[in-house]
Amino acid sequence: MRTVFRQDKLNHIQRAVESMAKKIKTILTLSADSPAKHKKILRLTIEVPDQPLLPWLMNQKSSLKIYWSDRQDKFEMAGVGAADYVGDGDEYGYYELFRRLHGYLDNSGDRVRYYGGFNFGSNQEADDGWKRFGRYFFILPRFELVKSANKAFFVCNLLTDVDGYHYRPIMSQLEAISFENGNISHDIPKIISEKDFPKKNRWIEIVQSALAACDAQQYEKIVLARKTVLELSESLNCLVILHNLKEEVSNSYKFCFQPEDNLAFIGASPELLYYREGKKIRCEAVAGTRPRGRTKEEDQRYSAELLRSEKDLREHRYVIHSIEDAFKPLARSVLNCNPTSTSLLKLSRIQHLITPFEFELKENVSDAELIGALHPTAAVGGYPKDKTIGEIMRLEGFNRGWYAAPVGWVGRDAAEFVVAIRSGLVKGNFLSLYSGAGIINGSVPENEWDEMNYKIEMFLRVFT
Repeated sequence: MRTVFRQDKLNHIQRAVESMAKKIKTILTLSADSPAKHKKILRLTIEVPDQPLLPWLMNQKSSLKIYWSDRQDKFEMAGVGAADYVGDGDEYGYYELFRRLHGYLDNSGDRVRYYGGFNFGSNQEADDGWKRFGRYFFILPRFELVKSANKAFFVCNLLTDVDGYHYRPIMSQLEAISFENGNISHDIPKIISEKDFPKKNRWIEIVQSALAACDAQQYEKIVLARKTVLELSESLNCLVILHNLKEEVSNSYKFCFQPEDNLAFIGASPELLYYREGKKIRCEAVAGTRPRGRTKEEDQRYSAELLRSEKDLREHRYVIHSIEDAFKPLARSVLNCNPTSTSLLKLSRIQHLITPFEFELKENVSDAELIGALHPTAAVGGYPKDKTIGEIMRLEGFNRGWYAAPVGWVGRDAAEFVVAIRSGLVKGNFLSLYSGAGIINGSVPENEWDEMNYKIEMFLRVFT
């Protein structure tokens, strides 16, 4: 795919960017002479011609890149560079982290957003692949290309208290931004090898052990994951994969967090952890799986089978219970919570049971409390939560990293996080794909293994 602009449009963009550069110079000169007393983010915005974001992002030289789109692609953001970076080198817990973010956000406009995520288990020590991601990081992009309401905007974010001293680097970064024709390469590396961790026989043994624990009533549900590592013929550009996923996968949040060249976490998750605006919050229980049919009749048969499946409905109810448990101390009132309203979330290659919830929060409930209470839901962890987290880490034998953890954005009075499933870690010429299956009484290990294959199929199709 190639982004093509007529010369008059490129000239228009260039004039607008030059105007932005003058504003940046004026603002930063004033900031250097008289630093702001309060931390604040200034968001400079210019409208630009509509264009695909991923080719634009691929065309940028910065090694730090972020991409985010909502489930229906009504909002998209491609970010380049960092105006502010908060990583776990600061050793913040959830509360300190969000307090640090709101130190700037509380005095800024409502369109300002930090993007980032967490690892699955805060006590897990990162392996080589995940070390750069840490327990969490959040980034305020220096520059953004945003699409919303059928319009496109180019954005520069400035920190009023410190960026006055960084005028020259910021101007150099702006000059490096390109709106020239960009393209997405269709050259996909070949798969040299594919290895599962753990291997199938070992995973079945682990599931049988978990089923014995379910029988002994140690817990009612546990979600066990698998890592599938693809060795490729050459280094993989994460944005090429993301572009293919965007074309292939519907009803999903697409994301890319690239902290440096040749390293990125990407995904297309169907599962919303929560969306909060003020005190109102909505979330979803998503669990229970069938493939999509190759014909309309086969698809309807799979759908009916899923809606009637005692095992899948029981597994889904554990997720509902985990969400209800989380909100008991946090919600002032229930706006929508009907466990009998379960329906189907249909994706391109797979379908799930889904039940929506809406609550009004009590006063002063923070995103730190929400993350702590909701993550992990029984859709990716287990039920009860406190009895399964340690077991997951003990049984799986690998570090989940950011897989199945919250990723999303935080604004002044709103936040949105999704559960980072249907995801993979790109590192050089290796792609690690993660998938999991809910284990309850009645689970058949071989069937659960096949279900995990369905869940990574959308990635594997890119290479065929």
